Amino acid sequence: MTDKAQADETDQSEWFVEASDQQWLDIGGGVARRVRLDLPEMMMVEVAFEAGAVGALHSHPHVQCSYVRKGAFDVTIGGVTKRLTEGGAFIAPPNVVHGVSAVEAGLLVDVFAPRRDDFIGARNETATTGPSATERGTNAARRDRAAAGRGAQPANRRDAPASGRAR
Repeated sequence: MTDKAQADETDQSEWFVEASDQQWLDIGGGVARRVRLDLPEMMMVEVAFEAGAVGALHSHPHVQCSYVRKGAFDVTIGGVTKRLTEGGAFIAPPNVVHGVSAVEAGLLVDVFAPRRDDFIGARNETATTGPSATERGTNAARRDRAAAGRGAQPANRRDAPASGRAR
């Protein structure tokens, strides 16, 4: 099949997005994400972090390449940690344990190959509560327990990141 024939059979409107095209999904612990574009072979996701928020150590079978759009992050890949700031980038090979900690509020642009199908079902949901503290990681659990002990509720993180400040 030629490239032109393949393009004619595809809904080309899904090849482009504007900044306002998708809603943010609060995943808890000061982290929100939105899927920007996806095909089965690849996807792009923006992930906004409040200062101190943690993307817990984890692994998956996808290649992940991430670009620091805003902020500063301590990034751990395979047991090695490096601080990256705006303009920095990293790649996590398949099945290698990795995670981030936001030194300051920031925004990552993640690209996964192949697509993370687990992100697709949640793409358009409006979360009223995030995942459990265990799912978010131990730092978020400690922060939530401390807030509850003071009678405070964890911050509402359902809104999109404010201009110049990621949430």
